[in-house]
Amino acid sequence: MDYCDSDDHIVALIKNSIPDLISVYKTEANKGILSTSTMSLDEKDPKLLSILNDPQVPQKNDTEKVADVNIAFLNTVIKPNSYIQTEDGKVFSPEAAIERYINGVKYFQKDFSLVDVTNLGFWRATSQKSSAPVKNIYDDNPTTYWQSDGVLPHVIEIDFSKRMEISIMALFFSYSLDESYSPFELSVYAGHNSFDMTHLKTLEMENVNGWVLLKFNNNRLGDNLLKCKYAKFTIKSNHQNGKDAHLRGIKFLSPRHNEYTDMIVEAPYSSFKLQSEAFIR
Repeated sequence: MDYCDSDDHIVALIKNSIPDLISVYKTEANKGILSTSTMSLDEKDPKLLSILNDPQVPQKNDTEKVADVNIAFLNTVIKPNSYIQTEDGKVFSPEAAIERYINGVKYFQKDFSLVDVTNLGFWRATSQKSSAPVKNIYDDNPTTYWQSDGVLPHVIEIDFSKRMEISIMALFFSYSLDESYSPFELSVYAGHNSFDMTHLKTLEMENVNGWVLLKFNNNRLGDNLLKCKYAKFTIKSNHQNGKDAHLRGIKFLSPRHNEYTDMIVEAPYSSFKLQSEAFIR
C-alpha cells in the first residue's frame, strides 16, 4: 500500500509534556549533544534536527505511557517566563503558547527541504461557527481558530486534487489558550478517499502547548513518506469534557523534490505563501 498499514491502536500519551521535554533536553545536554540555553527555533540548527529525527521516548516495555517514535515535539526552548502563577498553581502562559506557534511557522519556512502543501487541499468540517470557520486552521495566525458547533465526535476532512507525498503532519495544540475547547483524544486517518482510508495514529494529549509532528519513518522503504489524496482528523473528546473544540493549526509538509513541487523550487520569488500556491491545481 502507498500509505501506512493499519497497526494496532497506537496511543501516544503526551502527558505533562513540558516536564517531559525538560527531562529530554537535560538528558541530551548531559550527553553533549545540545545546549538548552542557546538552542533556538529561529536557527536551522543541525543539533535540533538530530533531536527531531531521533526523539528520546520510552519503549512500550519500559512504561505504560507509550510514546511513538514517529512523534516529535518542535518546542525546544522553555523560558523561565513561560509560566504564570494562578490560584491553581503555575500554568503555561497564553503568550508563550502564541510565541511557540509563531516560532514553529518560522521553522517550517526556513526548512527549504520541505514545502507547505496545506493550501492545496479542500477543507471541510462536520460543523463550524460562522465566526470561526475551518479555513482558520491554515491561516498561520495563532489568534484565530476553527470552532466546532455540534456534538462529538468532530471531524475535519481534507481532499487533495492529486496524490500528495507527505513528510510531516504538524498539529498545534494549546491547553493554555483553549482550555476545555482543547482536544484531548484525536485520531488521524489517511488514504485515497473517505471509503479507502487507514487509521494512522490516535493521540491522547494532556496539557500540551505547542506543535506536535507526525512523521512516517519506516512507512515506505527509501523515502519515509505518506502518499495520500485524503486525510481525516477525528476529535473524540476534549479536556474537561468540553463539548466543542478549537484547532489553531494543521500543516502538511511535502519534500520539495517531488513531482508536485519541482516547479516551485525555480520560482523567482521567496515568499513562503506564494511558493506553496505557485501552480494551478
